Amino acid sequence: MRGQRHQTASGSKRRASGYVLVLGATLLISVIGLTSLTLVRVQYKVEQSGMDAIHAQMYARSGVELALSTSYVDSSWRANYASYTALMPLAFDKGTCSIAISEADGSALDTATDNPVLLTGVGTVGSAASPHAVYKWSVSAHQPAMEFLRTALHAAGSITVSGGTITAEDGPLSTNQTLTNLGTINGDVEAKVLLNAGSISGSITVNAPAKSMPSSTALDFYRSRATTLPAASIGSTLQWVVLSPQSNPYGSANADGLYYIKPGGNLTIKNCRIVGTLVVELFSGRTLTLDQGLLWQTARADYPALVLSGSCDIQMEPTLYESNLLSFNPPGTPYRGQSDTDKVDSYPSSIGGLIHVIGSTSSVLVQDSSQIVGCLVAEGPVELRNTPKLTADLDFLVDPPQRYRSSWLVLDPGTWTRITP
Repeated sequence: MRGQRHQTASGSKRRASGYVLVLGATLLISVIGLTSLTLVRVQYKVEQSGMDAIHAQMYARSGVELALSTSYVDSSWRANYASYTALMPLAFDKGTCSIAISEADGSALDTATDNPVLLTGVGTVGSAASPHAVYKWSVSAHQPAMEFLRTALHAAGSITVSGGTITAEDGPLSTNQTLTNLGTINGDVEAKVLLNAGSISGSITVNAPAKSMPSSTALDFYRSRATTLPAASIGSTLQWVVLSPQSNPYGSANADGLYYIKPGGNLTIKNCRIVGTLVVELFSGRTLTLDQGLLWQTARADYPALVLSGSCDIQMEPTLYESNLLSFNPPGTPYRGQSDTDKVDSYPSSIGGLIHVIGSTSSVLVQDSSQIVGCLVAEGPVELRNTPKLTADLDFLVDPPQRYRSSWLVLDPGTWTRITP
């Protein structure tokens, strides 16, 4: 009997141990199942969070792309910027995007200039009150130089070489209409139509695509910033003067060397040293003549040399002489770093910078030994004769004068930056 009871007790213990083992295994399976469900939920949230971040990044970039595309279809996007900001943010399927445009230093956008800008796109997934993800991109952008700035001369009207030998260096003679050559052209030519080809030493492109012209509002832009020179004091001739940021014999000097003249009739500028920009507004039918010796450079690289409303006759001589009358390199306006007060020096006569002649009926004549280093752009017809030399300034393609950029924006490579919201 004792042996039988011992066997029964041992069996009970084995059955109890088996029950505990089964129960433990069941609990372990349950825990594993719950843990797996939890891991699935965590993994889903992680994946969802990652997808939200990707969508937010895409929305932010979409804002930048929207700004670029808008600049292509709306040439007045700067002036209309406030109306675009009123539409922000724009809704997407999972959230929103918005775009802000500022000056390159982050200050408020100056709608009157064409300075480089900073584009900032913000993408949000979820609501603004309870966002799941926010991504913020910034990237620099600029308006590229207008194509005509790669030329030595570009005219919306016709170009006629009426005789002599015309030299065009580092850029072509270009017209949106017809070029007629009755002389010799040492350089390249781009024209819609070429008549009487004459002698052309460089490449010839006919049926060339028309190049966009700068806006006539450039005159308003520079006039509003200029110091006015008194027409009564100047009369019909501006001569034997030095105009610069430090010198204005007619009144206060302009820090940018920017001066405005509106003469009552024709105006001749000769035997002058100019370090700056002239804005000349003529009455209908009047002409500006640039005559004899002129040494003309801009005071600011981002300003043109001359903005003219009216016709122009450029007939300069090769040399500017002081002729015991005036020092053209006085203190404050040195020439190549040198100043003096004597009046016996001489200088190469040339105009360096952009010349913009406004008006489809404003004619331009460039003759004699005139030298222009930069670009001459004219809305009307241009005639060339004798031996003038026109040399393009290819720096304009990188840093064009203000108001002479294309209207659309292009991104600056390597400037994408993520901003922590």
